[in-house]
Amino acid sequence: TTFTAGIVGHVLPRVSGFFNYSRNNGTPKLDRTVLPTGKTPPPTEGLGHDYGVMIDLLGDDRYFFRFARFLTLQTKDAAIIPDGLSVATSSSLGGTNIVNIYNALLAAGKLSPAQYDEQVVFFNAGIIDARTVGWESELVANPTKNLTLRLGVSYSKLRRENFFGEVYAYFNAHIPEWRKLAGSDAALNATIDRELATAYESLEDMANLQNNPFGTRPYKANVTGRYKFSEGKLRGLFVGGAARYQSKALTKYSSLDGRPLWGTPTIFADWFVGHR
Repeated sequence: TTFTAGIVGHVLPRVSGFFNYSRNNGTPKLDRTVLPTGKTPPPTEGLGHDYGVMIDLLGDDRYFFRFARFLTLQTKDAAIIPDGLSVATSSSLGGTNIVNIYNALLAAGKLSPAQYDEQVVFFNAGIIDARTVGWESELVANPTKNLTLRLGVSYSKLRRENFFGEVYAYFNAHIPEWRKLAGSDAALNATIDRELATAYESLEDMANLQNNPFGTRPYKANVTGRYKFSEGKLRGLFVGGAARYQSKALTKYSSLDGRPLWGTPTIFADWFVGHR
């Protein structure tokens, strides 16, 4: 399902405020499996809203300015496959530790083979949310009826969050069951403790690895100019150009001292000519 809604309020003759909201669902990644069932992940969910102001700067319909703040959120995305799709279960997300615990319970006679087959679960992906916040501004100018100028500047910050909530929920639900089955067996409880410690350490390491900007470029700008000829032999001809800038990319944080490691900014320029 998709839902969108928006409203514009004309605060003053030349000033308008606006707010937009949207919500949608997306197809899950059908080649992946997740906890708690070891089956296909749920559909992703998207949420977004933006709000801001639009201004007719001179009141003569020639210069318009727009500024907005925005948020987009994608949830329930099984985006993390640290060990690939072909593994029996993800060791980096605690999957191997789950299997090891069930193997220990089976070997100790705490589970029957039928119970083992029914309860052990395999999965290869972890679910996270992605949040992007920022702002964008745009100036559109028509100094004359033949000349159009457009300038856009934006800033965005991408952040991943709510790492592997379904994995932690699985452990929280099953640890009491494993403890109950182990009872007073000291060796079996020690095995469970060891596997849990390893699982939580792996999950924390994976969350730290995923919690970085992934090459995003926070600042972007573009400018476009277009001139059309409306008289004479060149009537119908238009020419123009554009330039696009993207700030340097924060690629990762150093594993040695935590300092940020940056890429390089990019600038592209284009021109165009046409006739109608």
